[in-house]
Amino acid sequence: MRVRTLIVIAVGIVVGGVILGDVSRVRRQRRDLSCLGNVYNLALAMQMYLADSSYTFPDSDRWVDALSEYIVRPSVLKCPLETSSARTSYAMNEQLSGLHFDKLSDPSHTVILYETKHPGDSASGGPDDVVSPPRHTWGNAYAFGDAGGRWSEEIPRFEP
Repeated sequence: MRVRTLIVIAVGIVVGGVILGDVSRVRRQRRDLSCLGNVYNLALAMQMYLADSSYTFPDSDRWVDALSEYIVRPSVLKCPLETSSARTSYAMNEQLSGLHFDKLSDPSHTVILYETKHPGDSASGGPDDVVSPPRHTWGNAYAFGDAGGRWSEEIPRFEP
């Protein structure tokens, strides 16, 4: 009788551990996908801004304010895994500051926004500011000039 009880308890502990592990993994993936969704929404906001501003990128030190009227929820400015109190955990590619969209040689491969290791009110920078190692399972989230959001374990192209 005691052996059966111990076996039932042991099986229950193992099953509980497996279930909790799966729940934890699913939560992590949900946060990862939420970050990519944020980057995608910011890329769309940037495209709307460009359409309204003669296709000229905003100043990289004020991009958050420039996009504010196109951002529905301020929560898209922060990766769910970011723990700082900064306004945004994403940064704008500073090489695009004030640049006309037509100057991009390959928009679908040019980073416009990315996850930065230096969050702030309106962060900007370049490849040296990318979060390393990546905080997500599939790499870091990047927004490109074609309004696409993608994961990459490698640092993509920042040059216009």
